[in-house]
Amino acid sequence: MSLNLRQPTQFTVKSLQLITKFGNKDIRAVYQELNIYDSMFMPCMRGSVLLLDSVGLAEKLTLDGSEYIEIEISKSDEPSSSPLTFKKTFRIYKLSKRTSYNQNSELFVLDFISDEMIYSLQQKIRQSFVGEHSRIAETVMNRILQIKRPQRVDITKGIHTVIIPNLSPFDTMNWLTKRAVSKENLPDLFFFENKYGYYFASLS
Repeated sequence: MSLNLRQPTQFTVKSLQLITKFGNKDIRAVYQELNIYDSMFMPCMRGSVLLLDSVGLAEKLTLDGSEYIEIEISKSDEPSSSPLTFKKTFRIYKLSKRTSYNQNSELFVLDFISDEMIYSLQQKIRQSFVGEHSRIAETVMNRILQIKRPQRVDITKGIHTVIIPNLSPFDTMNWLTKRAVSKENLPDLFFFENKYGYYFASLS
């Protein structure tokens, strides 16, 4: 497996499917641009895809919050099982920047985000916890957010009694990072998602 990556053409979009209650649609032939973002300062991954539509797709979508987009990107000469392959299904939450391209087609953007963000926005935590901040983070991720993706949780120091003041699960995780101390006695915990999963991890 080679990591000698020099240009975007070394990667191939192997799957780009809209998943709706009316069926699935492959949009690789009509997408113009695909952006996927992750950051240590964002709790989850998000992105957007620019589509050039000449068949009235925007009208047919009638977004109601139940649509998903499945993305698979891999290095051109690697199999789908390669560690370099990125594969994830996101929730579509907005159709934006709809503009006319010519008489027969238009451009628009579909914005998408990890499904856990939608789930987080739908609930609040009003609960007390006792234990290390890392244990509390594990509880929130597993029992409340019900994250299915791989996780890494770094052990933190100290036993605490914590009362979550009516926060969403993602806000709770960020609240914990501001109070947790790593094994090296450093307040350097971050909560974020990348292609490998979710992290409640020390910068050190």
